[in-house]
Amino acid sequence: MSVKVSEAKPEDIHSIKSEITQFNMPHPKDYFFLKSDIVFVAKNNQKIVGFLVLLPEMNGSYELESLFLRLGHDRKGIGSKLVGKANSFLIQNKARMVHVAAGNGRYLEKGKIVKNRADGFYRRINYERDRASPNRFVWFPKPNKRIRNPKVRNQKVGLAPQNLLNPDGMLKRRIRRR
Repeated sequence: MSVKVSEAKPEDIHSIKSEITQFNMPHPKDYFFLKSDIVFVAKNNQKIVGFLVLLPEMNGSYELESLFLRLGHDRKGIGSKLVGKANSFLIQNKARMVHVAAGNGRYLEKGKIVKNRADGFYRRINYERDRASPNRFVWFPKPNKRIRNPKVRNQKVGLAPQNLLNPDGMLKRRIRRR
C-alpha cells in the first residue's frame, strides 16, 4: 500500500464530508471543519484513507483535534505518517507545543465493544502524558530531540545525532536483532 500524506485541498475536505460515515468515528454526522483548521490527508490511489486536523490556539500552541482513518485501514502506519507530517508542519511554524485528548474508554466498533487504542498509539510516537490531565498527551516540537543512552551511566543529555532522527524530528526506532 503506497500512502501519500499532504496538506488538504478544498476538494479533499469536500470528499471527506461526502464520505464521512466511512471513517472510524463516534458521531460522523455531527463532524464539521472550521476555516482555521489545518487539515492533512492520507491518500492511497487518490482515495482518502485518513485525515488529521490541527487547531491553532492563541498562545502559539496547537491542538491535534482529530485523527481518523477509514474503516479497515488502522494498524498500517497511516496514523503515524499523518502525525509525522503534522509534526514537520509544527516544527517549521515554530509551534510551542501540541496537545491531544485521547480517552482511555471503550467504544462500539462493528457491533463489538473495543478498548480505545489511542493511548498506546500516542506513547509509541513519542507524545507524553500530560501530568495535569490524565487523558491528554503533549508533544513539544524541537528540531533535535534530546536523548540519553540508558546503557551509559552518568551520561550528560545531549542532542540526538541527525542520523537518528526522521525528517519530522522524531527518533527513529531501532530494531534489536538477537
